Amino acid sequence: SVMRKIFTSYFGINESNSNLNIEAPPANTAVVAELTTAGFQVAPLSEKTNLLQATLNAGNSNKIKSDKLAELKDQLVWLRINNAGNLDEELKNIGRLYNLRRLILNNNEITDKNISELLTLSNLEYLNLYGTKLSDAGVETLLKLKNLKQLFVGKTNITASVMDNLGKKYPNVKIIYKEPDNEVAVTDSL
Repeated sequence: SVMRKIFTSYFGINESNSNLNIEAPPANTAVVAELTTAGFQVAPLSEKTNLLQATLNAGNSNKIKSDKLAELKDQLVWLRINNAGNLDEELKNIGRLYNLRRLILNNNEITDKNISELLTLSNLEYLNLYGTKLSDAGVETLLKLKNLKQLFVGKTNITASVMDNLGKKYPNVKIIYKEPDNEVAVTDSL
């Protein structure tokens, strides 16, 4: 679709999963069922793998079952939770998902308070915290993630000049905080 092309070109996402040579046991179907009942969409990354992606487009009424997500720590490689309210207390369980390569937590109330809980995600390459309450200090903490390649922090409490300096200090990470021209289109497609 056109939206996907815009999204892919802006976010530089390669849809290929060829680099995910991770062996994982099959997921616990009861846990998947419980997450599905709670509003998550849980799907295999591809036909030939036990690896999973999970998405929750929540209203604030949803309780994130982050403890249940943590039970899929071997299988989950992509996680997206949008519009789910305050997630500060959920970051510890999200930080247990050691196989995550891509984490999208945009438009949630996430502050710097527990952001260091995500530093356990040593395989994380792509992190989107657009529309959260993250500040400069939180971004600096996250830049310790050794495999991080892209960090999205638009519409947060960051300072442009600090982001520019951090970008020079951490040249391996693309820190994206300016709004794209097609901002509405991109955020609607997440």
